[in-house]
Amino acid sequence: MNPLLLPHLRRTPVLPAAAPDFATPLGPLAFTAELDGVPLPGRPDRLWRLPSGALVARWSGPGAELELLVTGYAPESVGFARPAEAACGALWCLHARREVHRPVFTAALTGPPPGTSAGYNGTQAVASLEVLGGGFEFALSGDDPEAICVRAGGDPDVPTRWAGYREAVYRNALDWGEHYLYERCALRWTLPGLLPGEHVLLPAAAAWLRTDPEAGPDAEDDGAAWWGALTHPDAILAAAAAGVPEPPGALRRNGTRRASRIGPADLPH
Repeated sequence: MNPLLLPHLRRTPVLPAAAPDFATPLGPLAFTAELDGVPLPGRPDRLWRLPSGALVARWSGPGAELELLVTGYAPESVGFARPAEAACGALWCLHARREVHRPVFTAALTGPPPGTSAGYNGTQAVASLEVLGGGFEFALSGDDPEAICVRAGGDPDVPTRWAGYREAVYRNALDWGEHYLYERCALRWTLPGLLPGEHVLLPAAAAWLRTDPEAGPDAEDDGAAWWGALTHPDAILAAAAAGVPEPPGALRRNGTRRASRIGPADLPH
């Protein structure tokens, strides 16, 4: 069983394996998946801890391998907004041995405080859910279909053929994409199917900070949590790798990616 994510890092087994939830001030942030319409168990088949403290969970089946990386990261500060206090990044890595129809991935707060509310805060190429509760501002974000199609045009970790959906994005004619589950404080992504041998990386991120006690009811939102949750797969991997450089040859001189971020997959069963 070859590692998919960060294969050059040492993995320490976590026993017993448990759901790789991430603790936040608004309750646990949980990450789930469905393959071919069947929800995967909350508890993975295997769970490892990386030297940085990040967790990698793995679900193995006859048709696909799924790894989930969950790590904290330091949100970047922007000059026009308060800095987010903390952030969590996640990467789902799905490798298909057989055709996988409409994989579904969900990130959700499973125990938010009473009175917590959620609303739409997305924009072009960004899916984002704004959550307010417990004295905190919280953002849960990831790629929208346009961003996924753009990545497919040059990112080796998104099937190239998905770039062909871009015109359908602009015509609002897709039957896949992100879904806002406001009552559950959750974002859900439905992706196109994967063909045998294909793989995809899907990122998600969350950031939070305390509500500004000096802000009046009509104060303009500075988007602090939103900016903190705006990240990239490479930034999530770098946070989980704790300063360990990428293998030689992974990046071109201009910083664009030459090689896939994942290790060689197991041979088909």
